[in-house]
Amino acid sequence: MPQRFGDKSFWTFNCGDSEIRYTWKKFTLGFGNQTPWIGPAWLNGIIGSNNAPSYTKFDFGIRKTTIYFPYLGWEIGDIETRIWTGKLNESDYYDKDESNDSNMLHAMSFSYRPSIFRNLTLTLNRIILYKWKEENLLNIYRLVSFDGSNGSDSGNDEDQKYSVSLDLLFPTVGFELYAEIGKDDFSKSFFYDLTLEETAINPFHTLCYTIGSKKTFTISKKNKIHGNIIFELSSFEMSQDFQLQWGYFGYYGHGFISQGYTNRGQIIGAGSGYAGNTQ
Repeated sequence: MPQRFGDKSFWTFNCGDSEIRYTWKKFTLGFGNQTPWIGPAWLNGIIGSNNAPSYTKFDFGIRKTTIYFPYLGWEIGDIETRIWTGKLNESDYYDKDESNDSNMLHAMSFSYRPSIFRNLTLTLNRIILYKWKEENLLNIYRLVSFDGSNGSDSGNDEDQKYSVSLDLLFPTVGFELYAEIGKDDFSKSFFYDLTLEETAINPFHTLCYTIGSKKTFTISKKNKIHGNIIFELSSFEMSQDFQLQWGYFGYYGHGFISQGYTNRGQIIGAGSGYAGNTQ
């Protein structure tokens, strides 16, 4: 997306991917600007990538740890989770209204690797954007919006996105297969959308996806010449039910959070941009 306007030189400074972290056993706390890459995609992460400048955030969570069935001691699998809140800023060229310069981001990512299939990882991710207000800090715990794109129960408009992904490894042959599906304006009505009633919304409403694979190969083991072949297909196109409904900004746009899913004018998720697709 456009970096700047005009013909004058400019300079900028930020802390890049830096952070301060404290870990005690399996618990971890962090503060800084390290960019969270979320999901298995190599090129176009739906929820989080390094496409945009990093943003300041505070996070806490559990590092990868093995869990067991209570009393019986049966191994269930490995889990890892992180919850964080951060501050997003608009581009200097967006507008001259200083009251809307910043937005608040609440995020959660939870991953599970079953004990019976160590090469499979399943992940659930949730992102909510709010206007920058102190009272919105209390919404970090929320797992689902009650009415989609509008947070009337909290008195503030919001933008919420979910994604689920899987990552399947075949280490003996150097092959990886992955997929991620994203849902925009996710709310409790999604479960109603899956019903067959006439008033229900198309279940593919505001969905996007990324699928891909990676294959490692060796040209010369002696000279240590090797590489990867990566295929990735991402689609953020408008779902077809919108052709007969209201306008849609695309997965990264929003009516209430007018800057969309961006920091410093750049999309936090897939660099392919709004409502497009890449192969």
